[in-house]
Amino acid sequence: MANSVTGSALLTQISARRFEASIDTGAILNISTSPRNIDAVSIDNSANSHISYLRIFNFDGSPAATLGSNSPDVILPVSASSSADFTFDPAVVFGTGIEIAVVQDAGTAGTTAPGNAVSVILLTS
Repeated sequence: MANSVTGSALLTQISARRFEASIDTGAILNISTSPRNIDAVSIDNSANSHISYLRIFNFDGSPAATLGSNSPDVILPVSASSSADFTFDPAVVFGTGIEIAVVQDAGTAGTTAPGNAVSVILLTS
C-alpha cells in the first residue's frame, strides 16, 4: 500500500480542514503547501507491534524536507498496538505548510518505516 492523503473542508467547526493520511513507508508526505495551524491530531498505530512516531515538519518549499536530516518541528509518539489523540490550545502554527512522516525511530535521525500502515488525521485551521 502506498502513502495517501485526502482532505476535506469542515463547515461550522473550529478547525477548517481535515486531512487524513495512511502511511506505510518511511517517506515524507506533503499535507499542505499553505500556512496552517494544527488544532488536533489522531494517530492509529493499532496494526503495529512497535512504537511509532509521527514527525511533523513546517513545509519549507521544494524540495521537501529530508527524512533523517531535517529536524521536525513536532514529534508525537504512539504506543504499540494503540491509538492516541492530541489537541493543541493554542494551535501549533505552521507558517508555510505541513509535511509529515511516520517512523519507528525516536528522535530526528531514523528513517525506519512502520511495519504496517499508520492512519493519521490532522484537524487544521
